[in-house]
Order: sequence, then structure tokens, then C-alpha cells
Amino acid sequence: MKQLALLPLFFICLLTTAQNPSDATTKTGCLVGNCENGTGKFRFKDNNVYEGQWKNGKQEGKGKTTLVSGAIYQGDFKAGKMHGKGRFTLNTGDYLEGDFFDDRFEGQGVFIFKNGIKMGGTYVNNSIKNGYQIKQDSTRYDGDFIANKKDGKGVMQYKDGTVYSGDWKKDQREGKGEIKDKNGTIIYSGDWAADTMMHPEQSSIAKKNLYNAWADILKRHFSGMEELMINGNKGYISLDMDFKLMEDYSISAICTTKMNVDGKIFTKKARCSGTVDPASFKLKFSEKEFLSKDEFTYQLQWQYNEFNLTLYSDNARLGHYLLKGESTDGRNLKTELKDN
Repeated sequence: MKQLALLPLFFICLLTTAQNPSDATTKTGCLVGNCENGTGKFRFKDNNVYEGQWKNGKQEGKGKTTLVSGAIYQGDFKAGKMHGKGRFTLNTGDYLEGDFFDDRFEGQGVFIFKNGIKMGGTYVNNSIKNGYQIKQDSTRYDGDFIANKKDGKGVMQYKDGTVYSGDWKKDQREGKGEIKDKNGTIIYSGDWAADTMMHPEQSSIAKKNLYNAWADILKRHFSGMEELMINGNKGYISLDMDFKLMEDYSISAICTTKMNVDGKIFTKKARCSGTVDPASFKLKFSEKEFLSKDEFTYQLQWQYNEFNLTLYSDNARLGHYLLKGESTDGRNLKTELKDN
């Protein structure tokens, strides 16, 4: 009995029923040569055609099968089956090339699609298990596959130079993973689900954007004024601050205070330092060193103790901000500064 070897491909359903030669309008059976032990051409009842080497009435050795669908296998056969090295070309122009075992694409091989996508590596029962996938834009994946989808551990190199390495599930980043920019700097490392960062606020991009937002706010000049009473005398105090924000969220500031009491103006300028907590919008700082000051005639401490300020949007002026807080020197001097 003659037998035709066909491959059950990924997305193509092909007939795999062995056919016996029979008489029909189109001649079937051995058309040319020796189809028992030698070289010959054979047409099966379904009009699929094999031409090549035979042994004991079965395809064995080098041969070529042309299917009615237009698909072609060319390569090694054994005992009537595709077995060894070969190439299977679909009627779409896509083709598989590599190892075949017992009518299956199995071993080392590559599936090359007409659109330019390549999937190469280790195949088991027509499915890739481990290897690579290269897309038209040169995006490349190296790692594990399940059911011909990226699944398991793998590394994806994107065309912009960024690289993801970590867990995959059904062609999506899922589990633990790390993504780096083209220079190797970590953008994000952590949990992923459905191809999405679970904690995007922890990414270097989000952190950079947050820092830039704070730097933009604190580079502004803040100033404010309020009334005060000293020894029963009403006066005014103004506070001006110019901040500089460092990448570790430490801050330095030039703090200038002017007190107007009994018609006299007393001025002090000092360098202050502290920290910003961007999550709570809190600023903490205190005097580090004075730069200049006037002698103050009243019995008050002429020094900045620790300030605790909170940042708010200024509802009265769109795009501007307020810093509100109280000093911790026991006098409960309110501080309200608006950026200019």
C-alpha cells in the first residue's frame, strides 16, 4: 500500500488519510520509473503527487510531495513519512525548514512567514518550545514558547533599543520582569500583568517626570506676608524663599525675612536645607547658616527653627502654588507663601 506523508501544520488543516492508487479520469498510480525500489513518480487518488526515491513500496530517501492545495514538501522520507531534513512550503508562501520526524516538524528548524516574521529554534510536535522570533521591524524575542506563543522566560529586544527580560504568558509580559533603555539603564523592575506595569509609578520615567514636576515648582520664587504682635506692638513679617531641588529630593533654600516693627525694618538672610517627600507633598527644612542679619532689639530668637510646609495648588491662580505650615519654635507663626 502506497502512503502519502502530510504535515499537520499550525494553522492549516491538511488531509492525512493514506490513499490507495486507483483508476480515475486522471491517471493515478506509478506514472514514471520504479515506485517499489528505485526512483519514480506517483499520483495518489486525491491527486497529490510524490516523485523521488522508493523502498519496499514506500517513499524513502530524497523526494518531493506536491499537494493539490499547492503546498510542497521537499526533503527526506523514511517508511512513507517525512523524516529527516526538509522544507515544507505552504500555498501562502510561508515555509518551514529543518528537522522532520515521523511526519511532524520536530527538532531544530525555522518557520519563515511571507510577511518576514521568523520563528526558529527547537520544535516538538509541530510547535516551537524554545528559540527566537524576529518580526519585520527587527524586534526580537529569545526564550520559551507554549502553543507557538511566547510563554515562560524570555528576552524581548525592541526596535527602539529597549530590552525586556522576564516572565511571559500567551504573548504578553506577565509575572516578574525588568525593562531597560538602549543604554542599559533600568526603566522598571517589578510585577507585570496583561503586558502592563503593575506599579508604573516606580518606573524611572514616572520618577523622572515626578522629579521634573517638583523641580519646576520649587524653582519659582515664593513670598508671603502676615501680621504679628511683638510686645503689644503690631507689625508685619515677610518671608521670601528661593529653593533648589536635588535629585535625591534634598533641598537648599535662601530664606530672607523682613520684620517691620515700630516703623523699623529688620532683615535676615540665611541658607536653609531639608528634604521633600513627594508622596505627601511635605517639605521639612531648617536654618543651616546665616548669611546676614540686623540686630533685633526685641527679646526674640532671630533664627529659623525647623519648618514643616505642605504644598497646595493655588485655587486663586491657576498654575500657581501655595506653601502652608507652622514653625516649631513654640510661637505658632503661620507661614503662607505663594509662588510669584
